Amino acid sequence: MACLTAIVAVLVLIKVKYVLPIDFALVVYFSAIAYISQHIICRTLAKNPKKFPQSFMLVEFGKLFLHIIVLAASVYFYSCRHDGLSAKAFLGCFAVLFIIYLVFGTWEMYRIAKQK
Repeated sequence: MACLTAIVAVLVLIKVKYVLPIDFALVVYFSAIAYISQHIICRTLAKNPKKFPQSFMLVEFGKLFLHIIVLAASVYFYSCRHDGLSAKAFLGCFAVLFIIYLVFGTWEMYRIAKQK
């Protein structure tokens, strides 16, 4: 997970097209959420492997719900305080980071569950 965060942070810091100042905060946000969720799922897997599917789905639902709340609040903030282009750019950055972290996090959990 740290490798993915480093790659995304470098892309943000070299100012890829449509990068907003909040982008580094988004990388920190997604990294923190990914670390916390991975820790919860790994702890559940270590204690009771039979509860892994339930725990995984519950954590993924919680992450999705949290992402929706953060996304709605951020888009509202950007559309009220800035021009519409900023909100669209933020939405694009959020969507890209969401997909990257979703795919990588799911792949990582599958790999860990398969080992145990």
